[in-house]
Amino acid sequence: MVKYQAEQTIHPTLVGKRGQRRPARSLIGFDFAFDAILIVLGTCLLGLSMIEAFWERPELWSSCCLLVINGVLSAFGFMLAVREGRPLFVTVFYFDFIFFSVGPLQQIKIMEDPIYAETDLVNFAILLCATFSLTGLAFLFFNRLPLFSKRRTNRFLSRSVFTNNFQPVILFFTSAGLSTALLIFFMPVLFVSREAFGQLLADNFEKTMEVLFSSYLIPLSVISALVGLVAARRARSMQWTVAFSLCLLVAQLVNNPIITARFRASTLIVFMLMLYFGWRNTRALASFLIFGTFISRALNAFRYDFPSDDYTESLQSGQGFFDSMDYHILNLICYTIKYTYNYGYSFGSNILSYLLFFIPRPLWEDKSDDIGVYLLPFIKQYRNYGTANLSSPLISEGFFAFGLIGAILLPAMALFALSFIERRAAAAEHGSPWHFMVCVSPMLTMILMRGPFIVGYSEFCGAFAAILTSVLLLRLG
Repeated sequence: MVKYQAEQTIHPTLVGKRGQRRPARSLIGFDFAFDAILIVLGTCLLGLSMIEAFWERPELWSSCCLLVINGVLSAFGFMLAVREGRPLFVTVFYFDFIFFSVGPLQQIKIMEDPIYAETDLVNFAILLCATFSLTGLAFLFFNRLPLFSKRRTNRFLSRSVFTNNFQPVILFFTSAGLSTALLIFFMPVLFVSREAFGQLLADNFEKTMEVLFSSYLIPLSVISALVGLVAARRARSMQWTVAFSLCLLVAQLVNNPIITARFRASTLIVFMLMLYFGWRNTRALASFLIFGTFISRALNAFRYDFPSDDYTESLQSGQGFFDSMDYHILNLICYTIKYTYNYGYSFGSNILSYLLFFIPRPLWEDKSDDIGVYLLPFIKQYRNYGTANLSSPLISEGFFAFGLIGAILLPAMALFALSFIERRAAAAEHGSPWHFMVCVSPMLTMILMRGPFIVGYSEFCGAFAAILTSVLLLRLG
């Protein structure tokens, strides 16, 4: 039986024994230097955060030690994912390192939240984070990307759209018409703020249609243009390359970071990077994650028309970069645990409502709200949050539903799904729907990890639906 190897990255390769492809020797040194720089940066960041936290809060030494241990686990997972070419797990462990280790250390240093004084509760939440790290490592060690037979690549999702019979007329007019219509509709708020953008949607559509616009139609304008552009370049069709490039420019105006949420804008940027560099090029992804993190605070300037003083102050809590409200995760896990101890579990009603997010609330009167809606009045007893739009990582969502079992199983199920996407992409042909899906998934993985779960899940569904729509339109031609 003929075996096919996983897709290679863009850099040159040498063929070794048994037909195995190995990186060219000139790039081995570059990869080693890049990885060494990542290790030094991670060690310095974690070490400095640890020293400052121990120095300022010696009474919380146990919490600091557990956070450092989890930081080491997540840093190890991150480097392993980089070297193994596992882009979705690069995002998982990067999130783990920043939000479950470095961020809480910097927040504990300034006691940014009063919940950090409850040592037993905080330590329990950190142990849940460490369990998440160990689960992710298990998927890296015991769930390697396999080699599949050619028979597996004959299915619709695994077949490439790159063919000699390139007829993209239907795709082009759909992409051009959608981008133009969206541009006209959003013209009044095109360069105002994300608040104005959201308000325009809310004034014209009910909640379900808002999700349809944000998660499907707007990404479709960019994804359809990109799929057409990649296929046109592969077919060496200059006129279609120019046509789809113009479509992409119009679509990017609608998806500019002034009015588009940061995770949506970054999702489409990374999609383009992965299509160009190859989805296994995890070092390019790691560079984008680090760069994006340090410009993310600047993009907050476009969140509101007139930011309140409380909001501005919350983003400038202390001297560290990761001690602001943008990196609140561990404290919210603690509040979720405390809330469920007082009021009980949802027994999965929140997860079921998220999985069936497309059902309008008028048709489902008992449909669960985001858990932030339930937590906000409880949290306000301890500190002030001005919105119920709170981060709720998978650990929080699972604990809110089923307690300890849910906090372990829900993240494990999400990691299995991410591994499944990578495995399907490794077995599929270049330019197949699975190939496009894995390219669009890294930043969607970030929002899935951060929560709310309904946002990450609906964004995955919308992006995958946009890819399938684009491929179907191209194949119709």
